[in-house]
Amino acid sequence: MRTVSRLLFAALLLSAIGQNALGEDTSPRGAIRGTILDAESRQPLPGSIVTLYGTKLGAVSDMDGQFGISDVPVGSYTVIFSYLGYSKLFKPDVIVSSNRTAFLDAELKASAVTLDSVVVTGGYFSRIEIQPLSAATFSAEEIRRQAGSAGDVSRVLFGLPSMARINDSRNSLIVRGGSPIENGFYLDNIEIPNINHYPVQGSSDGPIGMLNVEFIRDVNFYSGGFSPVYGDRLSSVMELSFREGNRDRFQGQLDMSLQGLGAVAEGPLGGGKGSWFLSARRSYLDLIFQFVDFNAPVPAYGDLQGKLVYDLSDKHRISLLGLAAMDNVSQTRDDALEHKNNVYQTYDMLNSTVGLNWQYLWSPTGYSNVSVAHTMMKSDGNVYETLTALHLLDNYSNEQEYKLRNTNHIRLNSSHSLDVGVDAKYLSTAYTHQFAAYTDRLLFMPMDNDIDHIFFKHPQIGFAF
Repeated sequence: MRTVSRLLFAALLLSAIGQNALGEDTSPRGAIRGTILDAESRQPLPGSIVTLYGTKLGAVSDMDGQFGISDVPVGSYTVIFSYLGYSKLFKPDVIVSSNRTAFLDAELKASAVTLDSVVVTGGYFSRIEIQPLSAATFSAEEIRRQAGSAGDVSRVLFGLPSMARINDSRNSLIVRGGSPIENGFYLDNIEIPNINHYPVQGSSDGPIGMLNVEFIRDVNFYSGGFSPVYGDRLSSVMELSFREGNRDRFQGQLDMSLQGLGAVAEGPLGGGKGSWFLSARRSYLDLIFQFVDFNAPVPAYGDLQGKLVYDLSDKHRISLLGLAAMDNVSQTRDDALEHKNNVYQTYDMLNSTVGLNWQYLWSPTGYSNVSVAHTMMKSDGNVYETLTALHLLDNYSNEQEYKLRNTNHIRLNSSHSLDVGVDAKYLSTAYTHQFAAYTDRLLFMPMDNDIDHIFFKHPQIGFAF
């Protein structure tokens, strides 16, 4: 009797498992969440409809303009945003990963509603209304999958009109024949002098970018005709924005790419009133070169970046942004002797930006952004003669900027808007540049040129309308 009961229990268990396998889809799934805002006033749009093209999945935004679509099968989707009195917005290439949340914010533009006729227009790809002829916009997924970009935002732009490049080793942006020093970079209303590892002093280029594509929401690039709110830039302006972290639960992941090994973490703050994310990466080239005979200085670099967002109220929001890149190139005297190099060098650089931004939605027709930031670019390069260990070159510099930036957007009517603001900077620069007197193997003696401890400090204020 006991044997019959066991067989009956096993049969019922197998039957339940079979029914569950046949009746329930156990494929990996994720979620899509975000916020829908008015593009002009940054006010939330409650009741907006969000749909996934080609599926029956969708959602409606709440009173704060937030929406969420759960139980989404893993894959790539086109998300459609629609709201009465606004133009539809299509967001293609939204990637949903297993047990993860994809964050997607949308800004809808108001449009007239016509009921007595049918008008067919092209609006699949979003465009920038300020200067549509000399501007381009990219999403994080477009940057990630761009061939040959290695996740570098600057390299994605090489194929655009009016652009030129020096070589494959640097991502210098040469726009309309201008110098890379004439380009400007703005991340969440905070100006950043250089977004690259091993940045060139006095310029804006480098060999590889430092921004983590995982956190980029979108990129707007202006190659001409840009607004004066971006200051005194002559060639181009790149406007970047970071997404927010997960406001529902903690998420983490490990990454490995051409840029290095990294870890990403994000989660809620203040019971859902805010969020945070943090990324740390380090290159592994120096680890690989330990096992090969490499006759050159070995590069090693890493970066930290994070963002904290907190809603003080439905009209006030603060965000704290931090970026730091640590770069090093070094070669020991023993390696230089082994490979018969005339000189060996050490090079260290720290490039960091910390900024606080306050967004105030003061009316349905306008908003303000006020940010304070500190930027530091510190480098220390030394060159030594291999045979004598003579200190040939000492190049040290410490450049710091303290910045205050205010921008105000006012919508006058359905056809006109006004941007006004102020930009103030305080710059401090100190450097040491010394050459040692020596005679090289060609009996050439360079001029002994010492510039020691030079300091420059000056304020800079600009207004824009």
